[in-house]
Amino acid sequence: TAPASFSFDRRFVFERVRGEALAAATLHVYDPRNCRRLTSIRIAGGRIVDADVRDRQIAVATRDADGNRKLRLYSFRGRQLAETTIGANVEIGFAPDGKSLLNFDLSDQADAGRGIWAVPRLTRAAAPAWASAHESTFVTAARFIKRYAGDSL
Repeated sequence: TAPASFSFDRRFVFERVRGEALAAATLHVYDPRNCRRLTSIRIAGGRIVDADVRDRQIAVATRDADGNRKLRLYSFRGRQLAETTIGANVEIGFAPDGKSLLNFDLSDQADAGRGIWAVPRLTRAAAPAWASAHESTFVTAARFIKRYAGDSL
């Protein structure tokens, strides 16, 4: 009964299972063609706010009991590859080319809430022209990013 979503490239389904009292959570990743579970990762120290899966990497945004938010990158085997902090509003996903991780939550105008991180080390990266022009956001379960400019999409 946990929330489930398609990855943005539509190749995986992931399910976010809450832990007890924000202590730990679990992320299950499934193959959408046969509903076979591919991996399960226990996420210590927080509740899963958002996630995305691309190739053999899993990005997870968490919030701990104190309200601190982190962005973590895992391998399919559950090994944590990198970690960084993230702003108040979180809507993460891999870029269509898979080379970076994006947060395009337009409700958070603070610099810490929006960002692009290079994969696999999650180091801050400069926004390419297509991401910095106008207002860009995700299209759920699609390989596209939508951009608003004036009154057009």
